[in-house]
Amino acid sequence: MFFYEKHWFGSGESFDAYTMSDTSFPFHFHRSFELMCVTEGTLTAQVGKGEYILREGDVCLVFPNQLHAFSSDRHFELTVAIFSPELVQSFTLAHKGSIPVYPVAHMEPFRPQDLDLRNIYMKKSFLYRVCGTIEASTQFTQNLPGHDAMRLLHQLLMYIEDHLDSSCTLFDTASDLGYDYSYISRLFSEKMGMPFTSYVNQCRVIAACGKLVQTDENVQSIAQSCGYENVRTFNRNFKKVTGMSPVEYRASRRDRTEKAG
Repeated sequence: MFFYEKHWFGSGESFDAYTMSDTSFPFHFHRSFELMCVTEGTLTAQVGKGEYILREGDVCLVFPNQLHAFSSDRHFELTVAIFSPELVQSFTLAHKGSIPVYPVAHMEPFRPQDLDLRNIYMKKSFLYRVCGTIEASTQFTQNLPGHDAMRLLHQLLMYIEDHLDSSCTLFDTASDLGYDYSYISRLFSEKMGMPFTSYVNQCRVIAACGKLVQTDENVQSIAQSCGYENVRTFNRNFKKVTGMSPVEYRASRRDRTEKAG
């Protein structure tokens, strides 16, 4: 499962830090750097084709446009910081078109509330310290896709996200964006590892998962709001992605929330 996350800072000096716990996150990517720091427990991070076991105090730096995910079947707490490349401009330029061979290093664990980031200089100081730690611990390799292809891929994924609740076909997408149908089809399959239609269905299922847990809407209403005209098609695709029916998914997630509370 792959999807584009809207932490796509066009430019500027954007920074966001938050805590996550006991929640797996599927493959995704964005234009920004992403820093993961384990503060409790253990989890598995997947970055590109690599898989890394992260323990307390381990940090993992994901470069812009790298596919990444994390998961664990045990308790963990994770600090995630997402920041634009412009915040660490010297580091970004020094490693343009490259990625770390081994993106993991060890630091003192930190949570968002532990960081004194009251101004831009303190943010940069903190981030450069992280970048410096990664740079000192590994080598770098040329491995990123072309800039123009990734820019078009971003356009495609933003278009999909904006049209999930309506007809979102490859033909319409190519026509609206002004690109050749066959070219977009090949590019999408090559970069995302799946056909356009499969990705759209997975995004719609992800959106439906949130509504099933956070609202009391019936399944048919949720299916329609996520772009499915036929509830049977929705049920079939939902089970293919999650391994359970929408009703089963809602019950299991709410049961887990009640037990945690």
